[in-house]
Amino acid sequence: MNTPVSNTLPNEHAAGGTAGDAALPAQSPSALPAPVPPDIRLDASPEVLRSSWEELKKQSPRLYLRDAARRLGVSEAQLIALDAGVLSFRLAPERAEGGLIGFLRELAALGGLFIIIRNDNAVFEVVADTLRLAEGGGYINGFVGTAGEKNTAGGGEKPVAGGGFADTHFHLRGEAAAHVFAVHAIGHLQRGVQIFDAAGVAVIKFYLRDNALRGAFDAWSQRYRSEDQSPTLARR
Repeated sequence: MNTPVSNTLPNEHAAGGTAGDAALPAQSPSALPAPVPPDIRLDASPEVLRSSWEELKKQSPRLYLRDAARRLGVSEAQLIALDAGVLSFRLAPERAEGGLIGFLRELAALGGLFIIIRNDNAVFEVVADTLRLAEGGGYINGFVGTAGEKNTAGGGEKPVAGGGFADTHFHLRGEAAAHVFAVHAIGHLQRGVQIFDAAGVAVIKFYLRDNALRGAFDAWSQRYRSEDQSPTLARR
């Protein structure tokens, strides 16, 4: 779920056979519009925004970051960018061998992930013990793997059928990844990578499930630290 703004950065966590070729979305990537909500002010001054945000946190300390951004008329990524270089920093995944898919493969190799995709009406959360990535149909296709052990999703234990790669997958348009941040969150899941579109709207988020891997994550993410740590969403 979202984190109250008092935590500055989102702390999104849940209470708890090999897949075949997944069917790709019916539309081609070029047919999918890039969402730019009309209520987002990308030109908001970071100084004014920071002041407004601090005041909002005093008034509504339990307000979720996503909701805070909406009240302020900006995007979630704009609030995260305010702390670039402190509790978050911009990444340059294009430096990885193979670009974004290579970057995500390296992230998945660090350990198990918690993956979140959301829009205004739905939230998709999945635990990935392993994540296999492949390119096809103009997408980066992610196939989630499970260990075939018990999990506590939803607050109760239940067996995960089988093991290996489950029939859970996502399709990511690589060109949608306009802003990529490493986040050092305060809370249960303390290290992650968040990907946003050009307007700063969240595309997909990955969190390391094991906080003991913070050191490995920090060393890895520093390799991709961007020179640009400005508090705005200027296009790379």
